[in-house]
Amino acid sequence: MWESNDYSHILTGIERGINHLHALGLVHNDINPSNVMLDGFGEAAIVDFGSCRRVGGSLEGAGRTYEWYDERVDTAQLQNNIDALAEMRAWMGGDEKPFLFGE
Repeated sequence: MWESNDYSHILTGIERGINHLHALGLVHNDINPSNVMLDGFGEAAIVDFGSCRRVGGSLEGAGRTYEWYDERVDTAQLQNNIDALAEMRAWMGGDEKPFLFGE
């Protein structure tokens, strides 16, 4: 297991999941705390693939979580997941300053 205040293990698991999706040419588009589950060993698993699209696909009609994505982006881009991971890192306290999309 991990220390209760050390989220690096969880963030690493999320990053591994994102990298796997990217290798398949997919973008989750809704990485946020409610779409990450932990198993009995504390391993992170990404869930809820309702907004998952192929790279370059339209996000029209994709259900994404309010304030966890850049509203200006309307296509599936790898950067969507990378930015969401940065926001998760800041939200979990692993970053010095809050993450802001577009900066």
